[in-house]
This record gives sequence, structure tokens and C-alpha cells, in this order.
Amino acid sequence: MSTIAVPACEEPAVDAPTILRVAHFGPPDLLARGAEAVVRGDRWLHWLGQEQDPKSCHLLVSRTAVDVLIVRHGMDPDGRVLASLRDFVSPFSTVVLGERDAISPENLRRAIHLSRGQAVPAGVEAPGRTARTLVTAAELEVLSLVSEGFRTEAIAELLRISPNTVKKRAQRLFMKLRVRDRAHAVAKAYEYGLLPHGPGR
Repeated sequence: MSTIAVPACEEPAVDAPTILRVAHFGPPDLLARGAEAVVRGDRWLHWLGQEQDPKSCHLLVSRTAVDVLIVRHGMDPDGRVLASLRDFVSPFSTVVLGERDAISPENLRRAIHLSRGQAVPAGVEAPGRTARTLVTAAELEVLSLVSEGFRTEAIAELLRISPNTVKKRAQRLFMKLRVRDRAHAVAKAYEYGLLPHGPGR
């Protein structure tokens, strides 16, 4: 059986889950690739990357506002790395993996969701379909210009609306796509088919 340590949490919420951003702190080996595959296979999880150096991990976590950090057993024996991260970045949960045990993908997926106090998604509508239904044409117009690199003032000028209106539409988009910034919104838009093609194509 896998060694997966998850902090105690309240009873999971019954509402639709939010998309969780997940990173891995440990060596780039088969175990790390397995964790990445689990995260990428769940539409409610977003893979941010993997680091084995404490400084690089600190940079990754602080720049991406990670929700869940998968930590390999033995990577932080005295707890200093995690303590330092918690002093400087937004609150995040940890899932600690054992080194030698075989990992059940479903157990890891479950641990990631439960570490944030949310029920493991099952039988709920995928976020992409929900987003395509809810995003308005006006919001999509803003999103398209954001994907091309335009700033708020330039978008306002092009659409002949106020910068405040641009910001409001962007905020509504973030809420519907369940993201926190423009870069993540654009990435999710390509993933959900809201924009016609990926960047650089």
C-alpha cells in the first residue's frame, strides 16, 4: 500500500470542486512522472511542474500560487523548506509520498483533493463544458485580446469600453474558469476550446 500522508481536514464540501494547482518537490524520477500523470489525468487538477532543489521549489511555489505541493519523503527532513515556503507564499496543502511503495493513482488523486477539503470529483460536469456554456461573447472578446498580449488600457481602447469594464469582464472570466491570473485563464481557454488554437501555432 502507498505511503500517503494528508493533513486532517473538515468533511469535504458537496459543491462542485475547484481546479487545484499542483506541484511536486522531489527528484525527477519514475515516481515524479507517475504523480504528474495522475494530475494531468484529472481535469480538476492543473500540473505546475516539478523541482528537487529547495530554492527552485520556492520560486515555483511563490510564482504560481500552488494549492497542493506533493512532497517526497526525505526531501525536507527537518521541515525548514516547507516552513520557509509557508512564511512567504499563499497557504497551500501538502501530500507526502513514501519513497519505496507502489502508488495507487486513485489514492494519490484522492489525497490531493482531500488535502484541500474538497470531495473527489465523480459524476460532476467537467469544467471545460461549464466554461463554454457560461462565458459570454463580450468576455470571450476580452480573453482573445488578452491571449494576444494586450494590456487593460489597450483592450479598452480597441473595444471602446472603459478600463474598469475590461477588469470586470476579466474578473468574471477568472471566476468562471476558476483561475487567478491572465496567463492561467489563457491556458485554460485553449484547453477548453474557448480560443481557436494554442499559442505559437
